[in-house]
Amino acid sequence: MKIAILGGGISGLSAAWYARKRYPDATIQMFEASSRLGGVIDTGCFHGFLYEKGPRTFVFSRSSHLLELLEELGMSQEILPCSSLAKKRYLWHRGKLRGISSLIGSLAFGLLKELFVSSKDVDDESVYDFALRKFNRKVAELLLDPMALGIYAADIRQLSLKSSFPFLYEWDRQGISLLRAFASSDSSKKKGLFTLQRGLFSLIETLKNRMDLEIFYETPITALMEDGVVAGGSFFPADMIVSALPGAVLGSLSGLWQDFSSTSLWVVQCAFEKGVLLKNGFGYLIPTMEKESVLGCVFDSSIFPRAGDCYFLTVMLRNLGDASWAEKEALLALKKHLKIEKAPIFISSYLAKDAIPFFKVGYAKRLSFFLQDLKIKYPRLHVCGNYVDGVSVDSCIHSSQKIFIN
Repeated sequence: MKIAILGGGISGLSAAWYARKRYPDATIQMFEASSRLGGVIDTGCFHGFLYEKGPRTFVFSRSSHLLELLEELGMSQEILPCSSLAKKRYLWHRGKLRGISSLIGSLAFGLLKELFVSSKDVDDESVYDFALRKFNRKVAELLLDPMALGIYAADIRQLSLKSSFPFLYEWDRQGISLLRAFASSDSSKKKGLFTLQRGLFSLIETLKNRMDLEIFYETPITALMEDGVVAGGSFFPADMIVSALPGAVLGSLSGLWQDFSSTSLWVVQCAFEKGVLLKNGFGYLIPTMEKESVLGCVFDSSIFPRAGDCYFLTVMLRNLGDASWAEKEALLALKKHLKIEKAPIFISSYLAKDAIPFFKVGYAKRLSFFLQDLKIKYPRLHVCGNYVDGVSVDSCIHSSQKIFIN
């Protein structure tokens, strides 16, 4: 049996892992358009401090598939709980960093409103419309907006509630109080965040090294066929094709859906001498209403209990300029928000191009039709990835796992 895996990110590598378990004698070929595996997952190192260029932390209670995969790979001992400081988070609002917990009191009226609002039987609505219906404008702009920015870097007035926050959608449809659900959820599970001792790229390396896999780097897929794929000018026959390509790429190759949307953002990472930051916590987000180019900042050195002789920060910005602009804006923001006057001893930036799917209202229905049409046109094709079940690493792994489970 020949299996073709299209894409070498966490979705593609997970698919290869589960394919090997299901079909131990199969020939598995992976096609990756770039010169490296891992997709958005990448780990760097500066002065002994490991820093993440993409995803960095996971919630224990929402990472069952990732934790299961780590156990299968023999990596459970590398799970590293994040510092308790990560529980403290901030918002930049009205010229000041404010603890989110301190804002809850001022939002109490809007939050309590949902106890008296009945569910609405709609197929989908925007996150903003949902927040207005259940709470009020203030809750929408100070809680739901920054929460959505931190995950999707997207406008909540267009963002689908059903696809972006399915648990909120389901709670609302079932008439469950969101406040009570949040208060009681995961009460019996291990809480907090975790990362990996050797950085998240160690997961990519371990997956690659643990499998008998033929990998074709810098070999983008140029055509999908019913019985194989065309890549690098050659045809590769396959009994089974698994696409872990971005939705827009697969839509273009198949000719079935050209309207996948995604968000790009700049990621600027800075290292300073220790003692530069006077606050501790996970970091801060900036609500859209503040009209700033910066989306938020992560205090890496506060949340990662790793050795290092510097203090590391990651700043995320909207895609409004080039690398020079992004670095300049990031340093100006750190000066304005955190009073950091010193120059960094290290700075690096990159554009995470089309990194996050943008689930617009009605996305779930459009995706369902797309997947149905794909199965008719390409019976051997299966799909996984961050546009299928969700953008988290855990969701990507789950979307790959489902392909190989009866």
